[in-house]
Amino acid sequence: DHNELSKATQKEGCKVIRAADALVKEVYNSFDVDGVKIKAVPAYNKNHSKLNSLGYVLEFDGIKLYHAGDTSKIPEMADLAREKLQYALLPVDGVYNMDAKEASECAELIKAENYIPIHSDGSKDYNETNVADFAAEKKISVKPGDEIALN
Repeated sequence: DHNELSKATQKEGCKVIRAADALVKEVYNSFDVDGVKIKAVPAYNKNHSKLNSLGYVLEFDGIKLYHAGDTSKIPEMADLAREKLQYALLPVDGVYNMDAKEASECAELIKAENYIPIHSDGSKDYNETNVADFAAEKKISVKPGDEIALN
């Protein structure tokens, strides 16, 4: 699943940051890769250990984006409000991660400008019902194959 690098095409010079690089002895590391700032942040739940599951805050081109990773609602999400995020990507599948209702609660903690639901289904690519049930005020629904511009 997330560790199968063969599923993603890598450009020459690609830098792969794995959990073992980003979380060392309970310290969340940061990286700067070609002008993209990457900060590891906590992500965990009953299905994903706090010792090897991460979310990331990325900063590039004046944009701050939070990718929650595999997680449920955790206390550390309240700290993300200080990041002044433009985008937050939150799982909504309710199988291995939080469901849409819990993700809506997380959105209230995080206070990003925009939200993109991800991991909308535990067994398929996209679940329109789970995406629709995610009640963040500024939600951007992105279906497989869709592209959006971040600004």
